[in-house]
Amino acid sequence: MTLIAATKTLEGLIVSADTEEVIPESPALSSRAEKIHVLSDGVSDWRIVVAGAGDADFIGMARDFIREKTAAGPGKDRDIVKAIRDSIAEIWRDYARYEPSGVRMQLLLASFSNDHLTRLTVVANTAVRDGSDLEAFGIGDATFRSLADRFIFHGQLTHVHAKVEAVRLFHIYAQQQAKKAIPGVGGDTRVLTLANDGKIKWEKQLKVIAVEDFFERFDQNVRVLLMQGITDYDADQLTDFKFSGDPEVLLRKLSKNMLQELRKLRKKLDKIENDPTLI
Repeated sequence: MTLIAATKTLEGLIVSADTEEVIPESPALSSRAEKIHVLSDGVSDWRIVVAGAGDADFIGMARDFIREKTAAGPGKDRDIVKAIRDSIAEIWRDYARYEPSGVRMQLLLASFSNDHLTRLTVVANTAVRDGSDLEAFGIGDATFRSLADRFIFHGQLTHVHAKVEAVRLFHIYAQQQAKKAIPGVGGDTRVLTLANDGKIKWEKQLKVIAVEDFFERFDQNVRVLLMQGITDYDADQLTDFKFSGDPEVLLRKLSKNMLQELRKLRKKLDKIENDPTLI
């Protein structure tokens, strides 16, 4: 029970995940777990970002196998793909098929090879394939894909048609919406970018929180406009606004408020990004 997602942009690959883990054994337990991991050998240029949904032990085994097999080879793009395919085949042939209750394992793997190629690879149980421009797994995948269909131009190119920072913000927003609506998706949101030059950038948690706060206020204002402002409803006060019932007056006030909130967000994000002491 989770939400992992990945998108391709012209500047690199973006991966996001929530951090809530639900242990199904009775009594069920909700805990915290990191679902994005970076694999490397510490010497070569290659690195593989792994986001997993499903059985945690088998996901951990897959990470170990993929790291070991990649480190034992040249680390080029084709070698990474082979290491992934061989690892998944070995796990299902020698281990997973003996589990009486069955195994579920879904992985999103963003890789940068020693020959400096980036790739998104998808694992769905026994199947291994190249990733499309947008991928999502877990209980929240339908929410993520639905929001992507509404807000992002995707599905017609090899990459999402948007700037990388805009896609990062979308990941934060989509994860936030899934956490609101779906039990089992929760905790902090992690967002990672694997650039085309191999550099990895984690979004600072303070940035994620600031963006979530902005979208929370945005949603609140939209609710006021839809539920109250368009009708001829008259009220003395809703949220932070006083209005006469005229929807045009309310819309102007909401627009002014959101412009102020946007300016505050930009200043806050600039401060967070430029301060190395903030996380």
